[in-house]
Amino acid sequence: MKTIIPPIPEIDYQMVMDALKGYAFPRKKLSDMLSHGDLIRVKKGIYIQSGPGIPAYSHEILANMIYGPSYVSFHYALAYHGLIPERVEEITSATTGKNKLIDTPVGRFSYKHLGFDYFSFGFSRKTVDNQRGFLIADPEKAITDRVIIEKGRFSLVSMKEFLFDNLRIEPDDFRKLSLGIFEEAARRSGKKSMNVLFMLKKGMT
Repeated sequence: MKTIIPPIPEIDYQMVMDALKGYAFPRKKLSDMLSHGDLIRVKKGIYIQSGPGIPAYSHEILANMIYGPSYVSFHYALAYHGLIPERVEEITSATTGKNKLIDTPVGRFSYKHLGFDYFSFGFSRKTVDNQRGFLIADPEKAITDRVIIEKGRFSLVSMKEFLFDNLRIEPDDFRKLSLGIFEEAARRSGKKSMNVLFMLKKGMT
């Protein structure tokens, strides 16, 4: 199987064109590689390559590449951080763009809109290797993101039920989380649900 330099699995159209610039017809070469299975098109402009010396592709990196600006969050991030017990197959992300649901040959990627001021904090870059990484919500932000998209009003009692019964977050794990992001989420969002979540966290700290 022929591969593209640099030897990383998740590549975009510009990287492919740069690697194929020595060919007389680089677009035809790309088409040939796709038809021969040397590359897999995830969506327009995003590809996966595999072969000797190339590591396995990352769903999280692809989630960042497919639609942005975005960071991985909600159920997928909660599972990633070990806050909920179940395995989550759909890669869920927050974005400042429109809501999107994108089915690809390597899985389903969904994106939920959040306002920029609220969106723009509480996530960090996780390194996969010395060339690759992805943006994902911190554990606290994954919780606030999940709560902020939930419709309906919350009381302290119903917030406990949502977190500990519906999502099945362990109260002890919730208690150990940092208070600061919950406070900042309440301030930036201006939503009552975030204030209730902050008060619950504060009371359990």
